[in-house]
Amino acid sequence: MSPTPRALSVIYMCCLLSAGCAGIDVASVGSVVPEPEPSYLVQVLTQAPDEAYLLVITRVAIDPLDKRPITEALGEERLDALRTIAAQHGAERLLLDESRVRGERWAYGLGISKTLTSHLGLTPPACEGLGLTEAKARVARRASLCLRDLATRRRSLSAKVHVRFRVDPFGDLMRAAALPSSSRDSQVQECVTEALESVSYPRPPSLICTDDLQIRYP
Repeated sequence: MSPTPRALSVIYMCCLLSAGCAGIDVASVGSVVPEPEPSYLVQVLTQAPDEAYLLVITRVAIDPLDKRPITEALGEERLDALRTIAAQHGAERLLLDESRVRGERWAYGLGISKTLTSHLGLTPPACEGLGLTEAKARVARRASLCLRDLATRRRSLSAKVHVRFRVDPFGDLMRAAALPSSSRDSQVQECVTEALESVSYPRPPSLICTDDLQIRYP
């Protein structure tokens, strides 16, 4: 039987960070390994390998005004903390990703392995379940209200938006992008994106998942 993922919020205190404390969200498959490798052996990646198993995901907020690349914006101490958590779960690589939602910037660390297996790969499966269906319905209602308001100022408004979005392990929107078949109208796309950002989602049992949403007006 495949292990059940658990999402936990933990504070890695000064024992992990040489100065200060930082809040790091952690979602993992299974538990920590008995004898983890030293964290300095964990290789940091910014591009996904062709194939690997996903073992743990970490998330930490970084300054949205910081324009530096993610490795620099994280800083040495927080990056070392993410590597330590990855090592504790048996990962020998840490794949960095980032998200900008509601004006916030989040750094994600995906602890991955090519040797220690899990039932999760790097390609997110489709989101599913009643909770997800209800969340998408809330998004559709809010997006429609926004488009209806926009139509009061633009009488001839006609739009179709097809968005692909990703949900993180903590029930938050990780990213959303309009597909090529969508209207190129930035105000229309903003209505849908803001609606996606405004709701909470069920925590996916696969840690992360992806789904599509289509909105038409009128």
